[in-house]
Amino acid sequence: MRKKEAAARYGLSFLQIQYACSRRVVRCTQYMVDEESLRAGLEEVRAAPKRWIYSTTAAKKYGITRTQIALAHVKGLLRGFWMKTRRGWRGFLIAVEDLEANLERIKALPRYTEAERAARRLYARRWRMRKKLAFFCPRCRAVVKPPRRSKALESAVRGQLTPEEAKRLVVIAHYRHAHTAYEDDMYSSKWLREDECRDGDDYYYDCVAAVASERAKRHYTKIAAELARMDGLLPAESPRQQGKPCREVSTGNSSLRGVPCAETPKQPSQRSSAE
Repeated sequence: MRKKEAAARYGLSFLQIQYACSRRVVRCTQYMVDEESLRAGLEEVRAAPKRWIYSTTAAKKYGITRTQIALAHVKGLLRGFWMKTRRGWRGFLIAVEDLEANLERIKALPRYTEAERAARRLYARRWRMRKKLAFFCPRCRAVVKPPRRSKALESAVRGQLTPEEAKRLVVIAHYRHAHTAYEDDMYSSKWLREDECRDGDDYYYDCVAAVASERAKRHYTKIAAELARMDGLLPAESPRQQGKPCREVSTGNSSLRGVPCAETPKQPSQRSSAE
């Protein structure tokens, strides 16, 4: 017999049957219930709570945490069971009458485990550092924050870099990706010598990714740093660090032409057209 049909016939709720199935009071499959076992355990099924609520919804509604709900369930303050929904995900349902009867005792339980407290402290540090490393980009006319997986952000959170050092890397990385042709040129064969990464080799694309992208990154990092200095986001170089102006580089961005740089990057030899 289908569960909904059984609920209507015996004056039960669908969730009472689901709870009885989870406790193996009656024999069930996903949609069906064994009527003989249901009749045998009918009084116990009827004694189960009729009102249930998902633990995530209960946490928001009653001002408690899922950790407190889990601890209350383990201590026997809450009846609950896991149920698979039609969309495929599993949710933990708890009895509303148990929750309301024991709410004060549940609120007295620890809100978070030690691991959760450590994770929350780390999240707070990351949030504050990400806010500290943000800057206003005059070219984008917007506030730019480091990506959530930024290596500079991670190093600053761990104390391996000062906020000033990390912010410099964040600024340069943004300019390199947003205001140079780095992303267009990072896998170009123009960064390779004639004797490396020949087309047709088994590991040609891995070679290009490892060699060409690194050389392109070094080249455009210097240009990005100069652009950031021109916009006042990085301090000017000392006279000893200043070098000759960069020659005009084809980047697809006219604002980069004739940009001075501290060190003129060595252009890798172009591969011959015959290759």
